[in-house]
Formats: sequence, C-alpha cells, structure tokens
Amino acid sequence: MFTDAVVPAAMLSVELIVVLATAVRIARAVAPARDEILDRAVIALVTGVAHVIGVLLLLGAVGLLRRGPVLAAIIVVGACAFRLVPRVQTERPAPRALRPSTVLVSLTGLWFFVLWLVSSIGSPSAESDTNQYHLPNAAFWLRRASLWPLPPATPGYFTATYPSNGELAGLFLMLPTHDDRLAYVAPLVFAVLVVLGTGLLARELGGTASTGALMGIAIASSPLVYSTQVRSLMVDMPAAAGLVAGLALGLGARRRRDPVRLALAGVAFGLAIGAKYPVLVPGVIGMLAVAALAPRRARLRAGAWVALGAAPMAAFWYVRTWVATGNPVFPKGVTVGGHALLTGGRSPLNLYATSVLQHVRTGNTEVLARWARLGRSELGPALLVLAAGLVVVGWKLCTRRSRLWLFVAGVVAVSAVSYLATPFTGGGPSGVAFLVASQLRYALPFAFLAAAAAGVLPPLAAWPPAVAAIAFNVVQLLRGPAFRADITPSVAALGLASLSAVVVVALVPVVAGADVGAWASRLRARRPRARAPVAALATVAVMVTCAVPATALLHRMRPRTTRDLVAAALRRSDSPSRVVLLVGVIDVRPSLGPALSRDVVSVRGVGAAHEEPVGTTAALDQQVAALQPAVIVVGPSPIATPDGWTPPGWRKVGSGAGGEVYVPPTSSNVEAPPLPPVSNAAS
Repeated sequence: MFTDAVVPAAMLSVELIVVLATAVRIARAVAPARDEILDRAVIALVTGVAHVIGVLLLLGAVGLLRRGPVLAAIIVVGACAFRLVPRVQTERPAPRALRPSTVLVSLTGLWFFVLWLVSSIGSPSAESDTNQYHLPNAAFWLRRASLWPLPPATPGYFTATYPSNGELAGLFLMLPTHDDRLAYVAPLVFAVLVVLGTGLLARELGGTASTGALMGIAIASSPLVYSTQVRSLMVDMPAAAGLVAGLALGLGARRRRDPVRLALAGVAFGLAIGAKYPVLVPGVIGMLAVAALAPRRARLRAGAWVALGAAPMAAFWYVRTWVATGNPVFPKGVTVGGHALLTGGRSPLNLYATSVLQHVRTGNTEVLARWARLGRSELGPALLVLAAGLVVVGWKLCTRRSRLWLFVAGVVAVSAVSYLATPFTGGGPSGVAFLVASQLRYALPFAFLAAAAAGVLPPLAAWPPAVAAIAFNVVQLLRGPAFRADITPSVAALGLASLSAVVVVALVPVVAGADVGAWASRLRARRPRARAPVAALATVAVMVTCAVPATALLHRMRPRTTRDLVAAALRRSDSPSRVVLLVGVIDVRPSLGPALSRDVVSVRGVGAAHEEPVGTTAALDQQVAALQPAVIVVGPSPIATPDGWTPPGWRKVGSGAGGEVYVPPTSSNVEAPPLPPVSNAAS
C-alpha cells in the first residue's frame, strides 16, 4: 500500500534534513572564509557521515539500534550542535565568472554521480561479497539491534570480525524501510567525498582543486570502481575517502593551526580505519604525519586532537573483536621474534593468502605479468594518473626536500605497500586470476592519494591523461554488460534529462558572460530574521516537501514479489522454530527475505570466531539436531559442507539462488541430543 511508505519516507526525510543542516552549520563555523568553499564541502560530508555512523555505533553498543531511537538520537545530536556551535556568517565570494575548468570538472563528476545514483536505487545487488556478508551482516544487526554479537559467517571465512563503518552507512538507509532498496546509495556519498577530498588535498599540496578533482574522477569512474562499488555495500570507497579527506584536512589544519580541523581530520581517519583492515596502518601513519607536521612545540597536542577525533569512529570495532576473539585485529596474527602475541585465524582458504609482495619476493614473473594485465584492463589510462602522481612525489622529494613531501611520500608508500602485502591480493601461489582481479580494489586508497599528488602538475600536463582515462571509462561503461543491466530505458531517460537540465543551467550563464556571484548576492539579500513560529512553519514545510516525493519514490521502489523458495519452505515446515540454517551458503541474500527479517544462522565451526570448518558429517548432524531449524539451505561451498552431505531424513523442496532448500520430516518428534560445546582454546 502507498501508506506503508509514508512513515519510512517521513523518518528518512527528517533524519537527512537534520544531518544536512547540522553538517552545514559546523562547516560554516569551521571554514567561513570566502575561498574555503571546497573546505566547507569536505567538512560537511565528513561531519554528516560521522553524525550518522557515530549515532549508530553508540546505540548499537547499548542495544538500541532501532529506527525510533536512531531518529531521536539524530535529532538530539543536531540540536546540541546548533546549541553549541555559533552561527557564523560566511564571507561572500568575490564577484567573478565561473572558471571553465571548474564547470567542466563539475559536469563530468555530476554525470557519473547521476549514473551511479540511478544504478543504485530500487534493484538488489548482484555483487558477490555484498550478498555473502556485507548486506547479511547489516541485516543481522538490524534484527538484533546490537553490534556486539558476531554475525553468522560461512566456515572458512573471517567475515564476522571485520570493521564495518561502511556497512553501518548502508544500515542507516535500511532502518526506515527495513529492506535494502536504498542501502546501495551509501557508497556514492563516499565517492563524492573522495573526489572532493582529492581536489582539496591537491590544493593543499600546491596544485589546483579542479585538477585534483578531475584526477579523482578519473579513478572513481574506472571499470574497477564501477564493477565493484556501484550497487553494492563494498567498503573500499569509505576507506579511501576517509584516508584522503583526513590527510587533506590535516594539512589544512597545519597551515591554519586550527585544532578543530585537526579533530575533524582525526574523524576522517577514524572512518577509514573503522571501515577496512588494510587501511589500519596507512591511517595510523597518516595521523602521525599530520601530528609531526605541526610546529615542534604543538606536535603532542596536535596528535591528541587527531586521536580524539579518530577514536570514537574506529575503536568500537577493534574492542568488539577483541572481546569476541581475544585478538583486536582478528583474523590477522601478530608475531614478534618468533613468538605469537596475537593468534590469527585458521582456514583452508589461507592456502590462497599469497600477496602480490610475496610474488615479487619470489620473482614469480608469470603471476606478476597477469596482475599487471588485469590492472591495465581495470584501470586503463588511469594508470597514467597513478604514474604521474608517483613521478610528482619522487620529483618533490628530490628537489624540494621538504618535511611536507617527505611525510606525504611516506603515507603514499605505506598505502601502496599495504595493498601489496595484503593476503589474497596475489591470488594464491598460482595467481588465480579471479582472486587477483577481485582484490585490485584494495589499491583504491593508494590510487586516490597518487591522484591527489598528480593534481600538483600544471593543467597542460595533468589534463590529457585524466581526460583520456575518463573517455576510456565512459566507453567501457557503455559497452559493459553491467551498464546494460542496470540502466533501463526509463533510468537512462531520467539520467539524460537530469544531465541536460544541469548543462543548461550551468553553461548558459557562463556562455552569456553573466556574473553568477552577483546573481547569488541579489538572491541572498538580507531580510529580518523570522520569528520562531514562522521558522517552525518553514521547517515543517521543507520536511513535507521532501517527504512527499520520498514517499512516492519508496512506494515505486517497493520490493517486487518474486518466487521465494525459503518462504515457501517456512510455510511447509512444521518445526516450532523459525530459524533458517545456512550450510556452506555463499549467496546469503535470498535466504534473508525481502524485509531482511528472517532469523538466519550459520553452522558453527571451531576457532576463535568459529571460522574453521566443521569437518565431519557427524558433527554437522549434531548441530542440525541441536538447533532444530525450520529450514536448511545447503550451499555450494566445499569448505563448509562435507562432500555429499545432506540433512539426514530431511525433505528437499527445491533449489534456489542460495542452494538446496530442505524442510524437516513431518513425523520427526524425537528429542535431539545437545550440541557439544565449541572449543575455546583458540580464543
């Protein structure tokens, strides 16, 4: 029914308006100068994302992760910000026409923004990792209302223990509707942040913001990003965005000696460190670099401000994993002098944990050639942008010998080595092409840092490779099957209409030589401040104006009714339990249901996070007997499912996207033996 979308649309509209208003208030107070428009945009995005993720972390830590408490907390935080942050009148920019380079970069970015947006709403994700654990983890926290329990994971995988700021951003969009129809828009916010952050970082390094942003667009529009980040809950963009924005804000704080910007830089670093393990070391190095670049007597204080901002955004995930497994960075192990300080995870998949760096050490030229070929196909001419960035860093180190470029080079180098040394990036001893290609996205933080460094080049040197990369990306996008599957005729018409309108609005004043700044000044003529009742009515009018189209959009995008084999099995099952047990299932999304509300659990292996396979059919039968699930879904994973295993005595009702679906026999009333305790020796 249409009315079913009213409450979610109203809640989401109120939350987004409060978050946006709070972010703008803080950004205007921190960066009021006329030449700080880009600073305000980056600060607003960082504070807005931190507002949302901070509230979800806090409520998830106390078991109140429900849409009502989240709405109340969002409003309370916004009210406190408006109370504590003074209202600052930003300086009006000097009247001048828009630069052609700014217009071109903005239109290019907006075109990809529209395509990404219309590709992300309404339809389910087809990305494998999203359906295996990113979305199921968020759905688990949505049902449990707490972030402390480890979500179910297929034995052999370590997906229950990863830091999950990126998933929380998607969860925020899932709470009002209790489904994933809007969740895949979340990575787009981080894509905007990383492009703007690349432009800001390029400016702080001595280049121009438009050139840096164009370099960022060349990376963000590449096939590597479109094929993995669009219409997904992948967390590579949050990790890259936090790292780039943190370094950019940190360098700006150094120049202005502003402790608030230092804290905001820490918030951005915390968002990155709390999103993905491979960014842990680069993020910490970036924080140390920002502190070390402060004046000698202020370094300790600067480090404290950065740490103060980072801790609330990242610490919870490492504390939770420490409590659950005894190792805050599980599944990674820490060994010093041959002595294991922290025990890592164990899995048969560790046979494929070879990194690119290991292939470099062993001189495995065949795998390295395959890696280079795959990188060329996924990035294309954007590799020229990365090469240009590395050349700039090397040239500045050799000619300037400044502390700034020394520390920037250190962060870039550490981010590159972090990717090269990350397990599985090399695809195992033989360099499995699928693994090598799927792990190339781990290099995105390094890629955007290098793109920012390339933004220091003069436009005549920087624009040709960037334009070539973007042209290549557009051609690959239009030719690719993902584009044809995502962009329906109606979606394409919407995108073209939006782009045409923006082109007309943006180009006509520029071609006509109009002074856009003067127009804005006339529109913003001072008026007497509205009284409280008038302001309240205006606020309600804005919320209603946003909620009405949002209601129509949510109603139009409601989940389609499809053949749901698990739902049919639950209706046929006579078990008193409503538990759906997954055994070796890789594609978990179909088992969750349209509303993500089913009580889905996985078989529990041994190990600190139950990551080791069960191993024997007898042990698996005991778990089934003890759990007494209503439905069992047996997937194709050979690690979690012993060869040829099927639930003894259970009836197969069909095969779905997740695997074979079974229901218990109707006459099974025999009392089951208890599940033997799982060994905690590894924890």
